[in-house]
Amino acid sequence: MYTYFLSFLSDTWTPIEEDLLAYISPKRRAHLLRYVHPADRKLSLYAALLTRMILLIHTPLTWKDLQFHSEDNHKPSLITNPSIDFNFSHTRNAVLCCVSPNTTVGVDVETCEKAPFEIMDTVFHPDEIAYISAATDKEKQERFFRIWTQKEAYTKRNGTVLVCNLTDINTLSPSVSNSLYSFKINQYTCSVCSDLVHPPVPKIVSTQDVLQFFTLSSNTKTPIIRR
Repeated sequence: MYTYFLSFLSDTWTPIEEDLLAYISPKRRAHLLRYVHPADRKLSLYAALLTRMILLIHTPLTWKDLQFHSEDNHKPSLITNPSIDFNFSHTRNAVLCCVSPNTTVGVDVETCEKAPFEIMDTVFHPDEIAYISAATDKEKQERFFRIWTQKEAYTKRNGTVLVCNLTDINTLSPSVSNSLYSFKINQYTCSVCSDLVHPPVPKIVSTQDVLQFFTLSSNTKTPIIRR
């Protein structure tokens, strides 16, 4: 399993992003250019680029193999090799992406700011609410976002994020928690849901790493990123 995390300081759309549009499909390009806000376009672009970069580095796939399928409210898939699963998530100025060659995967990332505790009754299981409520003020924030991202990752892996009753899912139950792993990177909480033999070790990359990969190595498959 390959897990990459990318964050950027600016949400401004620049000529660099304009050039990088050449490395995604026309369908994806048309989709992201419909976003009104530059920040949303940038997140969508780097999610697509990060997915492609991981697939090109860590699998035998070549450019011609990168054919994707997606429908509204459904998890995107790689139609040329369905055995390779991937998932990505983005929040303000950050993207988390995971590629899994042998098992399904779901991920989520959230910015840890003021937790909206008022929504817990509508999205959290009673055991999860009790677990959060029993913590200190600081721990409540951390527990909220850990459970929130784990629940999102779990439902995204199963493809049920918009059609299930979230209060029925208890991420504290061993039947669910054994497939979950969470970690923090700066102000972001990240969660991965999969058949985890080993905890995922995220590789931190920058927008410059992405730019270099696509502009310098797109024809050679030689990764130009920090190991």
